[in-house]
Amino acid sequence: MPTFFEVEPQGRFDPTRIIEDMLNSNATSLLFNEGVLPDAFFDLSTGIAGELFNKTSTYQVRLACVVSDLTSHSEQFQSLVREANRGNDIGFFHTREEAIRWLDAT
Repeated sequence: MPTFFEVEPQGRFDPTRIIEDMLNSNATSLLFNEGVLPDAFFDLSTGIAGELFNKTSTYQVRLACVVSDLTSHSEQFQSLVREANRGNDIGFFHTREEAIRWLDAT
């Protein structure tokens, strides 16, 4: 059964540090609960989401994000979520329970 690293709120959002913390904890996947992702993550022009996705791909880390109301974000972000949810490496979920079930299913 895979273990997941639950990301805590932090000052500056740093995907490299998040991956390092996860690897140091011997986890195999990441879980972002509602409210942990900064507003800039949802603005695709900042590149923060892309940077995080690139890091998780490089280190072969599964990523689950809890975002209960996708409609409050841009159409571009919603499109990214739909595309991500088609694969097995990145998933967006309405509840923490759904995200954990998905992480545990692998």
